[in-house]
Amino acid sequence: MRNLTIFLVAILAFSCQPKTGGENEVSSNIQDSTTMDAKSILLTANRYYQNDEFEQAVVGFSRATRLDTTSGEAYYKLAYSLAMTKKTLYEEAIQNDVAITEASLEQKDTSALTIINNFISAAELGYRIDDAYYSAAVYAYTIYRDDSLALKLFHKSLEYNLNQPEAYQMMDDIKLRLRSDGGR
Repeated sequence: MRNLTIFLVAILAFSCQPKTGGENEVSSNIQDSTTMDAKSILLTANRYYQNDEFEQAVVGFSRATRLDTTSGEAYYKLAYSLAMTKKTLYEEAIQNDVAITEASLEQKDTSALTIINNFISAAELGYRIDDAYYSAAVYAYTIYRDDSLALKLFHKSLEYNLNQPEAYQMMDDIKLRLRSDGGR
């Protein structure tokens, strides 16, 4: 509670300072992006991100990527924040007390593709390249359930960092599964 109070006081203090129009313009209201530049929005979104307030961070990082399509950090943190806020089809089925069938487990969670694409954008922009490709691969493997995409992304991740034992293990699991059930 004390940290929240300090955070709100700091934002209020920044917002009461004279506006210079530069990078120091900070607002706690990400919704009003018309008066904020991408760096200010990114700064505010990062505060939410650091405080695990991922729903607010998603709003900020989404706006930041629209205003600055070259911010790998914004794409990476948007993907991570989205992943932390969304429920998988499996979780939604449990919450709604819906029977989980083989067919429902095989259904692709298409909203996961947005997360994967944001991680890929971050990597392509040079932000945490191996980690971004790895995160996209894990999401493609576990949530989106696309083995070939996951393998491709694991390979991209390994191009930048060969020391990823978990990546090798998941790739072996995928290859074994593809051999045993004829591929997906």
